Amino acid sequence: MLILDFLCKKNNIVETLSKANNLVVELTTDKKTVIYDTEIRESFSSGYWQKNRIIKNGGVNLSEHITIHLYPDGDYCRAISLGMLKFSLEDFCKENVSCYSNTGVANLINLTAQTLFEKNQLDTDGELMLRIDDIKNTALKNQLKTELADNAKKSGQIALVKGVLQEGDANNRLIEIGFPKENPQIEQEAWLSKIFGFEDEFTYFPHDDELLEASARAKETVLQLKNDFSKGFPVGTNLLIKFPFSNFAGENEWMWVEVVKWENQSITSLLQNEPQMVTNVKIGEEVTKDFDLMFDYILYHPDGTQEGNETGEMIMRNQN
Repeated sequence: MLILDFLCKKNNIVETLSKANNLVVELTTDKKTVIYDTEIRESFSSGYWQKNRIIKNGGVNLSEHITIHLYPDGDYCRAISLGMLKFSLEDFCKENVSCYSNTGVANLINLTAQTLFEKNQLDTDGELMLRIDDIKNTALKNQLKTELADNAKKSGQIALVKGVLQEGDANNRLIEIGFPKENPQIEQEAWLSKIFGFEDEFTYFPHDDELLEASARAKETVLQLKNDFSKGFPVGTNLLIKFPFSNFAGENEWMWVEVVKWENQSITSLLQNEPQMVTNVKIGEEVTKDFDLMFDYILYHPDGTQEGNETGEMIMRNQN
């Protein structure tokens, strides 16, 4: 085992990191070695390191040098970066996030980290303006743009507050991307929808016998999942259920929610759709529903596969 530590002055960080990463390539090329980055706690092959860690023309895509952990913390999830210390910057965290919004939260942290790295200062005390178009690093800018919806504003201002370190966090200063303490998920989802955009489909479809039979099968399957949910799904597993929401005229809008708590018949969850007909709830809002009202489910697995949503597939087939 060979352990390498690198120290430098703050104004030489990029140059020193570039030389350090090049040295690692020289030491490991054509050798059966494993490279372990102690700051982000991940292992790499020499080929991967050479492809993703070499700094070219002084340009740094921070998303290739840090990592983001998202894990259950109470009823919700906590997201935190590791590796910012290599750039003499604080790590970032986001508390009480929807476990299902992992991609949006990761993009938010990457955009925040890159913006602070390139600006090297806040715009005002505790605030930072994020603009995707202003990102100097072309690779990260293009990466973020590929995931934008057509209605994305691509900019927004966030508040940054002192974070609270937890066991297992990096030995570094911590900044929390702040949202209101009460119902923070609503503002978080609104902010993510604003800067990255959102896509939501709205379909009118009658509930015939075939559809209701599929819904009954879904309900039986979800009941079998309750025990696994109570014990705790593997990290990266998310259960979404479709429930009806009524508007002032008594009409139902069927929307997806992310389950965060399940006690007897009561399911507490976060709304995952932007309401079209219903005006008394917002995307990201915590809602409580009776299990008997559920219509369908989707179970997302850590490997990206999913199961369920039989009724949705039937609706799509009938529309085509």
